[in-house]
Amino acid sequence: MNAVETMDDGGSDWQRGGVGQSLWSIMVVDPDLCQKLPGAVRICMEAGQLQAALRLVICYQYLADDPVAIVDAMMKEHPTLAEDEMAGYLVEHVHEWGRLDVY
Repeated sequence: MNAVETMDDGGSDWQRGGVGQSLWSIMVVDPDLCQKLPGAVRICMEAGQLQAALRLVICYQYLADDPVAIVDAMMKEHPTLAEDEMAGYLVEHVHEWGRLDVY
């Protein structure tokens, strides 16, 4: 995940038709992906890869039955992540619209 993020710090590769879509297409075929994502978020946070962790939270909430609960739980579990400006946008968007698209 971090390798994709560092390809373009502005995130323009994480879009339809970009490297991010290719990575998502590979990840989403795993039937256990939703169960693996919380651990992957933790690993990214421990490695100091904040943006990669945030991308994984976006993937996690997208797959979840209750995206709002997932986002709130991830922000509570990872306070450093919750302080990020993009995390604030994610929380706001999910609370208002119910889910954020992966791209």
